[in-house]
Amino acid sequence: MQNIIGKLILSVIFLIICFIYVGFYFASGNIHINEVMYDINGTDTDHEWLEVYNNCSEEINLSGWKFFEGGTNHAITLYYGKIELDIGDYAVIVQDPETFLIDNPNFQGNILDSSFSLSNTGELIAIKNSSLFMIDELNYSLYLSANGDGNSLQYFNNTWQGCFPTPGFENNCSVEITEENESNITIPPSDSYIEIMDYPEKADFGEEIDLEFHVYKGDTGKYAVYIYMQNDDGNKVSEKITVHAGTSSTSSKFQDYYFKEEILLKCLDESGDYELVIEGLDTIETREIEIEKCEDLEGEETQTSSSKTEYFVENIEGIEKIKIGEKINILVKIVNNGNFEKSFLVWSYIYNGPKCYSCIDNREENSQQISIGSFSEEIIYLENIVNSASVGEYNLKIKILKDGLKTPRELTYPVYLENSEETLINTEYGERITGNVIQPNNFYSINEMKSKKSIFLEATPYLLSTLAMLFCVYLVVKKI
Repeated sequence: MQNIIGKLILSVIFLIICFIYVGFYFASGNIHINEVMYDINGTDTDHEWLEVYNNCSEEINLSGWKFFEGGTNHAITLYYGKIELDIGDYAVIVQDPETFLIDNPNFQGNILDSSFSLSNTGELIAIKNSSLFMIDELNYSLYLSANGDGNSLQYFNNTWQGCFPTPGFENNCSVEITEENESNITIPPSDSYIEIMDYPEKADFGEEIDLEFHVYKGDTGKYAVYIYMQNDDGNKVSEKITVHAGTSSTSSKFQDYYFKEEILLKCLDESGDYELVIEGLDTIETREIEIEKCEDLEGEETQTSSSKTEYFVENIEGIEKIKIGEKINILVKIVNNGNFEKSFLVWSYIYNGPKCYSCIDNREENSQQISIGSFSEEIIYLENIVNSASVGEYNLKIKILKDGLKTPRELTYPVYLENSEETLINTEYGERITGNVIQPNNFYSINEMKSKKSIFLEATPYLLSTLAMLFCVYLVVKKI
């Protein structure tokens, strides 16, 4: 009897060791929820996001993964960067990518788009792989902090706490515990300031001048910054342009914004010293510029020169209707009428709502970088193809990002996708008809085959762990 009891005790210990091994295997490293912005100071709509972190010893592909929230498995799609996270890499899952980039204009990391709405009082959220296995979860509540105070909820020093948002970067709450167990929190400056980094000391009326400046936005909900030239009487001698340092959202506070802008001078006949003014966010910065009279003036005090940069889409009339599966070429001409060489990043894609139908990995995959000399022009050829989509109305988006700017210029055109004459779908029998050959609709594309392979690879660790547990049970039964 004692011998049987002893064997049972040993068997239980052996099983516990097996379970510890399996648990350690699963917990040793994976994708972790690292930071959550669930309650913005102001409206939350389109401003919420969370950050995930690859804690594995290998790259992880998030294709087909889900964000679980509100009892729903929300799809995750790539908007910018990579969907394959390298070791130690970060990605943010956002409600609205464009709003997120306005709130965080300096962000250069991986952006994943999803549709969700985080509760301000707390809920269970989780990250699931393509097999819907829960990889990491967080059951947060407002009592953990970050409830409408401008902070995000971050995992720092083995605990969740509210800290200054750090999307795409390592969490750092800047908290130092002294011997008296007091906290010394480093707080960013609350006052905004403007720094003019580059400007011409001399210029001519009737031309555009190039400016480069830095804006630090402190604790203010204001975001508009105004640029203009004025004389001693305060009368403007240039156009007045406006740039935005983030938005009124709290998440855009305490951040740096860099701008490269052009301002057009009126054509005046009085040479002298004039004042460059950059003001906004309850602060102002000025510089003195010597401006010569306009040589082309012919009695018109408001004559102005043309803009330094012009954009043209050459063949937009020919893409009103696009056939699915056929390539289309977009011709974008950029004219640089300025005195300096300028660089541009240009790309295009076809979309409807949040989904891109001409993209494989990301929306910038057909992007081209081009440099245009002063008083020159270049034509850029962009290629797009939609391989799979329903017939209907879509949009073509062309984005042109000038070097030094954070926000690209956008040109949007309506397009209509229609079936190619060579490819029809027999919806009654679910067959694909190509030419005179009828092929059953039960084949797999290369991407589908890759997806099935990925599922198999992801399931392999669980199969091996299950076999290990069964082997442990077998050894226990054999000993008994």
